Amino acid sequence: MRTLAVHVGVRHARAERRGFAIVATVFALVIVAALVTGAFFAAEQELRVARNSRDAQRALSAAEAALGLTVAGWDGARLNGLAVGDSAIVAVSSPQGTGAAGATVVRLNEQLFLVRATGLSPGEVARRTLGLVVRLVPPPASFRAAVTVLAAPAPEVSDLIDGVDRDPSGWSCEALPGDTLPGVVVDSASVDWDALVALALTIYEPAELPGPVVDVAPMGDAATCDETARNNWGEPGRPATVAGCATYFPTVYAKGDLTLAGGRGQGLLLVEGDLTLAGGFEFVGAIIVRGSLSFVGSGASVRGVVVAASLRAGPDLAPGGFSIGYSSCALRSALGPGSRVQPLERRAWAELF
Repeated sequence: MRTLAVHVGVRHARAERRGFAIVATVFALVIVAALVTGAFFAAEQELRVARNSRDAQRALSAAEAALGLTVAGWDGARLNGLAVGDSAIVAVSSPQGTGAAGATVVRLNEQLFLVRATGLSPGEVARRTLGLVVRLVPPPASFRAAVTVLAAPAPEVSDLIDGVDRDPSGWSCEALPGDTLPGVVVDSASVDWDALVALALTIYEPAELPGPVVDVAPMGDAATCDETARNNWGEPGRPATVAGCATYFPTVYAKGDLTLAGGRGQGLLLVEGDLTLAGGFEFVGAIIVRGSLSFVGSGASVRGVVVAASLRAGPDLAPGGFSIGYSSCALRSALGPGSRVQPLERRAWAELF
């Protein structure tokens, strides 16, 4: 009897140890499974974070590229004519692999614009928006008088030149008129001729100018302007007869002598030789002539600024037969399409939310 009792106790202890081993094994398997599951979960989260970071970076790169492309390809003829508070959409193509992007330009005041660019990652998973404030940099030219010449004109000519800053007839410029300038200054003007000529899209060769140009006039309608027409120099009239050309300010370059008999235009006129205005020709903007500027007949008028080697009155010039008046508004409008932009000196861009 005593021996049997001892044998049963040993078997019971071994059974308890086997039961504990099973529990410990199951517990260990649960711990290992939890660790593996946690590792997989962490790896998946890290993968998602990495993908999100990649998509966000692609969207950011697309937005930053859109800012750079908008500034580098600045369309002065279109954007510089925006009214304060108005905006325009700019189409840009993003670098390969960065996703899609678009930009909007908003005019803040006479000198500043806000470029707002939005970038999307491939698949439009992420979106980033950046803002950049840029300022206008006018073409390399400055003017100190209504007329700048190298030789003093005759008194009867000087009397027809006005340095008081006035808007062109019928115009309503947002900026207030500036200070009165001298009517005539005898000096060389601060003008980078080559840089201004590089702005010209309409160029007249000497062979094209055997006689007077008589058909300078805006070409378009109330909503459109035919900017491909060579003798379309915009619409200076206000109210505009051809409203579609009211914001068109071309840079026109004549490589030789030029005679304009009648018509009207606006913008920047560059003449390599001599310029003759006749037949009531009207111009708003800046005229720069490397030779002499002559007036014949009656009725010719220029509102803006004039630079020439000399200013002459033709033998048949009627009394009071022409007028030149300074206008900062006309000058800004004429040089505006040729103005480029550059970011402000401080932080290049900021993220918008």
